[in-house]
Amino acid sequence: MERRDGISQQVVDELVDVFAEKRLPDFGYKYLQLDAGYCGGGGGPRSFLEWNESKFPGGAEDAMKKIRSAGMKPGIWVHRVYRSYVDKYLPEIAKQHPDWFVRKADGTIYQGSYGIWTLNTANKEAVDNMVRPLFRELKRQRWDYVKIDGAGDMLYSDKQQPAAEHFKKAGIMPEESLRKWDRVARDELGRDIFILTCWGVGPGRVSVGLVDGVRLGSDGFQWNTMLGQSMMNGVAWRGDPDREYVVFEFWTQKFLGKSKGSFTAPSMDENTGMQVFAIREAREHPWVLSTTRHISQGGVSLLDEQWDADAKTLSGKSKVVIGDPYVLTVHLPEGFRLKSADVDGQAPQIADKGGTATVRIVPSATKELDWTMTFAE
Repeated sequence: MERRDGISQQVVDELVDVFAEKRLPDFGYKYLQLDAGYCGGGGGPRSFLEWNESKFPGGAEDAMKKIRSAGMKPGIWVHRVYRSYVDKYLPEIAKQHPDWFVRKADGTIYQGSYGIWTLNTANKEAVDNMVRPLFRELKRQRWDYVKIDGAGDMLYSDKQQPAAEHFKKAGIMPEESLRKWDRVARDELGRDIFILTCWGVGPGRVSVGLVDGVRLGSDGFQWNTMLGQSMMNGVAWRGDPDREYVVFEFWTQKFLGKSKGSFTAPSMDENTGMQVFAIREAREHPWVLSTTRHISQGGVSLLDEQWDADAKTLSGKSKVVIGDPYVLTVHLPEGFRLKSADVDGQAPQIADKGGTATVRIVPSATKELDWTMTFAE
């Protein structure tokens, strides 16, 4: 996989061809986003619109055309912070408009970590000339997805001295400064373009209501970055240790039984390498515990699920992909057994696994299908 300077139109073409061949858009890979490396600079807003002609001779137009040819939506990366050493325009802009950037008491431009220049978002002229034109042009180019990087860079830099002193005098908090930036991006892009903010849940909370998603992990998505998000319990998710839960491991397709309060994950052997657990609230009746479409075990494919106590049936709707075996694993409370199943008018393979039952089909088309399971006690 090419990164940074290795990206080019040729790489995009080859990657899109693989996505199309493997039917990855059918599996939910709707977006293909170009990250850093497509543009000439990357230090300021104008440089994100100047494509590297040697690597992308057709610019944004050809890149988007290729991505859309696979039934995908094109996405692009831009940054909130400016770096003078990679942007040829910034020094001259700062000379002509000294009040557009955060400055120290001696009048020199404040440079945060990694040479970051902080835009003075309290200055409307600065925002209208440095932020608004970038997103107005991305909207005109018809991108479907925009990743805006650097929320943490901008916010943490703004809280450092002497930037904090600047914002104190301007009567604006650093969080408000970041929010002003994102508000302009949303105003220009409109509500139809998906906006991803970057730098984790912490700074991302500042952009609530203005963006559509937040990148949770750091570069490379290290597992430990999720451990710092436990404060989101009860906000983005809920875990109640007083209830009983049933647990299922995705890669080994093993039912790990019921747990309350906590459960101890089994040790990984050299052939496993990774474990993904579905932890569902234990119900008094059968309920889908896992699906094989995605590691979320239902989050991508399971569209609906209903229990009819009188008829003892569990019914629902799933999104499936042609030729990809789809297995629904259902938890069986004590006394229940799977009697029969119907999937779009056909009888699928069913099996009792002891504590769980499975329904397996091989779809003949990429579509949404209805299924019903009938149980006996």
